[in-house]
Formats: sequence, structure tokens, C-alpha cells
Amino acid sequence: MTSSFLIFNREPVSGGFLPLRLAASNGDFGGSTEASVFADEFKFFADQLTTFPRTPGDKVLFSSGGDDEAWQSYLYLMAYELDEQGRAALQVRLRRNEPEPQAGGAAFTIQTTPAAIQGMGQALCAWLVSGEERLECSL
Repeated sequence: MTSSFLIFNREPVSGGFLPLRLAASNGDFGGSTEASVFADEFKFFADQLTTFPRTPGDKVLFSSGGDDEAWQSYLYLMAYELDEQGRAALQVRLRRNEPEPQAGGAAFTIQTTPAAIQGMGQALCAWLVSGEERLECSL
């Protein structure tokens, strides 16, 4: 089995924005991007992950920026249930809309468990109040 991870790096919140860099991989595919996200929206996403799934078919989504060139970057994370046998997934879409050769993008899914997604949510919540610059999550 391959190793899946997300690595979050940040700078201090300024004007309600959280400068964030995310590198992620499902072991076969990976990518990274930088985005300045609304700190409150990202905290809400992290909080929702701690109780995932709340109902059958639950999805938890965070999105910032856009997948087209009107945006500097795109960051999309969606946790969802794969089936009723206790499998879940995290869909990851990352894009940097910069001039070549810096432009790039990736889209992939990390198969995991609801417990692992809840653990990532707990780690994100703790990290957001800790002042630490880096958080590594294994799924």
C-alpha cells in the first residue's frame, strides 16, 4: 500500500486571511499549491471533519480560488463516504495558475477511513490555534 499525506504550511493570519501552502499525495499522484484562504472558513472545514460523517452520504467540502486562469490558485478538498462498509475518501484538487513553467495542477483521491478524516480534522483544529507553521497528516 502506498503512503498518502497532506502537508500544510502557513503564515500568520492577516486581515482574516490565512496564507496556506498545501502539498498532498495519494502515493501515486501528488501536487502542491499556495492560497490565501478565509481563516474562518478553513476553521469551519476543520471542525466539520472532526465529526465526519454526520449522516449517510455526508460530504465535507473546502474550496478556495478557481480552476480557471482568472484565479491565481485553486484548492479543493472534499471528504466523502465511499460506501457503508466504513470506507471514505478525500478528493484533492490543486492548481497554480501561473505562467509556464510554474503552472501546474493535480487531481486525485485518497482512500481512507472516517476515523482518519476525523483525526485530520482534530489535528487541523489544534494546529490552527497552536501557532505552529507546519502540520503533516497521514491518511
